[in-house]
Amino acid sequence: MLAPSLRSMLLTTVLFLLLAQFASAAAADDRARAEAAIQDLGSELRGALVARMQADGPVAAIDFCHDAAPRIAARVGERHGLRIGRTSVRARNPGNAAQDWQQPVLAEFAKQVAAGSAPQTLVRVIDNELPAGVALRTMKGIAVEAPCLACHGSELAEPVAQAIAAKYHGDAATGFSAGELRGAFWVEVPQPVSADARAMVRMTAPQREELRAQMRQHLESVQAVLAALAASDWEAVGAAAA
Repeated sequence: MLAPSLRSMLLTTVLFLLLAQFASAAAADDRARAEAAIQDLGSELRGALVARMQADGPVAAIDFCHDAAPRIAARVGERHGLRIGRTSVRARNPGNAAQDWQQPVLAEFAKQVAAGSAPQTLVRVIDNELPAGVALRTMKGIAVEAPCLACHGSELAEPVAQAIAAKYHGDAATGFSAGELRGAFWVEVPQPVSADARAMVRMTAPQREELRAQMRQHLESVQAVLAALAASDWEAVGAAAA
């Protein structure tokens, strides 16, 4: 039989571990939401932009990026219950200029690309020292793809150059080559206000299965701890919480 002081200490530790498990599950859910939103935004932007260019040529892509792309980002953010957008190492749209928290991440991505990493594989997750109301921040690198060069390459057709000049004064987003770091998707996941305020999260089948497995593991741990507590079996409590 454990001493009362030791039982109290062990119970406190168990409760702390259980809270940590649930906090870990919530953080995993936030990361899954952010990842799903980035996948959606990248897919929707790419599909809509390619369709527009095929239908109306590269000049139409300038109007698309100026007018339609922000609306698509807002729609994806609303769908996933978070804030999402794009930023760049050399921005064309002033609205996409890197914020203070994004600048060091872009600089880090640039170093990794210079060392040989592919831009689209770079991810940074920030889950501490965040401002009030923000649960998670993340960024994912964007690579320059071949279709991007019509508007962001070193040699632009004259109509494209004129359209850029008309829309964006002081544009800095040309001179790129395929495979370079173009910029990054960014996401801010807000702290939940209440259960009713949470938006439906779209997840892939593997993400759903992984989340279910995590929740099953947490619930089994809780059930084992509660059963051991009911039996005053403190050794079993410690084993179940380990």
